[in-house]
Amino acid sequence: MFTPEYLNELVESSHAAASEFNMYLINIVIDSVIKLYEYNGTIEITPTNLQRLKQLNEQSGILISEIEKEIRKRLPGVERKIREAFLKAGYEINEDINKSVADMVESDKELKSFVGNAPRLEHLTESEKKLLNIAYKRTRKEIRNLTQTTAADLNQQFLKSCDAAWWKATHGISKNTAIREAISEVSKYGTHVVYRNNGKDRKMTVEAAVRMCVLTGINQANAEIMLTECANAGLRTVLVSSHIGARYTDHDEPANHQSWQGKIYSISDSLLKKIGYKEPKKNFLE
Repeated sequence: MFTPEYLNELVESSHAAASEFNMYLINIVIDSVIKLYEYNGTIEITPTNLQRLKQLNEQSGILISEIEKEIRKRLPGVERKIREAFLKAGYEINEDINKSVADMVESDKELKSFVGNAPRLEHLTESEKKLLNIAYKRTRKEIRNLTQTTAADLNQQFLKSCDAAWWKATHGISKNTAIREAISEVSKYGTHVVYRNNGKDRKMTVEAAVRMCVLTGINQANAEIMLTECANAGLRTVLVSSHIGARYTDHDEPANHQSWQGKIYSISDSLLKKIGYKEPKKNFLE
């Protein structure tokens, strides 16, 4: 079982890559604000609203195109860090399996006399590697889908900040102060994705979205590989661990963690089929 500390360690590099990704996109928006108002090295505010809207719409179209181009360019770098996190998780899963088997053999005298020392798996099996790869691809797809919402969200913040700057500059605040405050607002807002949660749209920073997707994907891979190992060992019942402070909500399972932790469950054929498990072929000549 992964500890919170180890999970934080796993996502550290992908979180750093997401932060760098965020910085590049924000700089593009800041450059767009400056381009909209800078003429020959000086800051100018278009006096009429009609002229302002025309220039704003033109710059907005350019901005969306530049953000989408930058996402295509930089997202693979984030994905490489996510891939590394999944590979590290694979090694830890392998060690976890070895420890579980060793503890089980050590605690059962009859089993120990039958098998001797607990067998050690030096590498993940091909089926386990496949499950890990499927979980990674599922995570990558989720992040790509989420980042498709980023350009539109950043553009909305750009338009909002520029509208505020124009209003301030035409109502007594110096134009330099107005633009500086617009840039500050863009920087503080950051880069977000929009995703559906319980039928509602929710905004989340890019860093938080990457962390959420990676942790979910790794935990799913861990659970699926553990279930596969149980099935390979002929075990069809499992005892789920529990911990103090488990999440409690009024929603049904699985949101209410307290309701399902610390219980015994059977591993059904339908569940194994769902995660792609295939029973190893037996050699009947042995």
